[in-house]
Amino acid sequence: MEAPASPRILIVEDSPLARHVTALALRAAGYRVEGASSLKDAELALLREDADLCLLDLILPDSVGLKSWSRLHQAAPTTPVVVLTGDPDFAELMQARTPVLTKPVTTHLLVSTVQAVLSGRPPPTPAAS
Repeated sequence: MEAPASPRILIVEDSPLARHVTALALRAAGYRVEGASSLKDAELALLREDADLCLLDLILPDSVGLKSWSRLHQAAPTTPVVVLTGDPDFAELMQARTPVLTKPVTTHLLVSTVQAVLSGRPPPTPAAS
């Protein structure tokens, strides 16, 4: 009997270093991870294979802010999205729509948030991590 596949996380982040470090943390926690450096790459990745969760940087080479979230949501309407942003103004804007992590984020908070969202629980707050 095959074990169920671990959840697949799509990291949409234009910084190669940030994408790599995030992927390492999530792989260490047992997730399958794919990276995309632009929104177009993310849309193509979602056409190839559904993701169980997307981590989305809001400032990408081909899209910025709420437009990024809207396009990703259109490409995968049932996939939960967690926003990663270094801009506190974007964080405040997005919190009503989706969980938001403000960069820099600890590995513990990142993994705890992913676990919570995938299980349908509210994500932890930064102060609780």
